Amino acid sequence: MHARMIGINAVLVALSLAMPAPLSAQPATPPAGPLFTAPRLDQLLAPVALYPDDLLQQILIASTYPLEVVEAWRWRQSPENAAFAGDALAAALASQDWDPSVKALVPFSGVLQMMNDRLDWMQQLGDAFLAHQGDVMDTIQRLRREARNAGTLVSTPQQVVSDEGQTIVVAPANPAILYPPYYDPTMAYGYWPDSGYPPYEFPPPQDYEVGPALFFGLGVAIVPSLWGWDRFDWARRRIHIDTDRYNRIDRAADQRTHRPPATNETWQHDPYHRQGVAYRDPAARARLTPSPLGSPEQRRVYRGYEAQEEPPAAVRTQPVTPPQARTQIPTVIRPPAVIRPSPQAFEYVGHGQNIRNEAIRGWQSLRSAAPMRAPAAVAPRGGGRVR
Repeated sequence: MHARMIGINAVLVALSLAMPAPLSAQPATPPAGPLFTAPRLDQLLAPVALYPDDLLQQILIASTYPLEVVEAWRWRQSPENAAFAGDALAAALASQDWDPSVKALVPFSGVLQMMNDRLDWMQQLGDAFLAHQGDVMDTIQRLRREARNAGTLVSTPQQVVSDEGQTIVVAPANPAILYPPYYDPTMAYGYWPDSGYPPYEFPPPQDYEVGPALFFGLGVAIVPSLWGWDRFDWARRRIHIDTDRYNRIDRAADQRTHRPPATNETWQHDPYHRQGVAYRDPAARARLTPSPLGSPEQRRVYRGYEAQEEPPAAVRTQPVTPPQARTQIPTVIRPPAVIRPSPQAFEYVGHGQNIRNEAIRGWQSLRSAAPMRAPAAVAPRGGGRVR
């Protein structure tokens, strides 16, 4: 395990020094201005916007935990793990302390490889989703409309494309088997309007014929115990989760963390699974990275010492972002990953376990000093159902 982590750390440190690494058709440096403009979102989402909803939502969530995706890819490449499938795979993953979205992607080796090979793209996609979740979902729908108008996004024996009001939904034709598509994003949407932001491209499958049409390889059998815990709520620009199913996957790995279970039926990013990787977007960084400031008693509790009195309210709850910010914020605070200014990308690689141990000590002290009451669950709204 130690040797494997050293290999992962070496790869990630090397990548972090070079990020962002431009593709052959990529501009080396985006123009100055907001980090995630509309053309930038188009560029990032073009390679995956036509994926089936169930797979796409896992990609978006998992991209906010880039280090765990890399760990999952390395784990899957090990010969003793490569043969696992179905319930055996779910049982093997139970000991891995990864987010449920990362575990759900493990059967999709091609998708994991795409995310692992283009770490720059994956991290930027995750940061965009954290900073502008609603805009990301709107961009997906707009790109789907353009692909349908271009004749690219149509129903096939592998997937069904349907309309639900103003929303385009992509679902597998067989709920038990999912076919990840491949397409050339420079052709799939018709005329690309902004030459300064050409879409990201990935190497095509070996037998793929270049063209605008969707290409489908072998289907991947769905692992029911890892799947079906989330769905897009397009109308409210969010992802709805089944908290019971989510918690069964998330809690199975390491009960020693004693983290509170998810209670909000709207998906919210969990900094615990970020493993100390810095947030690039300033707003997301300010919202999700604990401040190094605070009262002496608050800092003492975070370091793992016994609390002398009930922690201040600021320790127990987070301020509510105005509705116009749209992106949901966790209503249950978790201990800080680290008490110092935010690092550069992947600065903390190799220290994930130390960071978690520190967070666990602080969290256990908080629990013993002032047990927190879980917030009331938010009633799901919008169409669809959780399978």
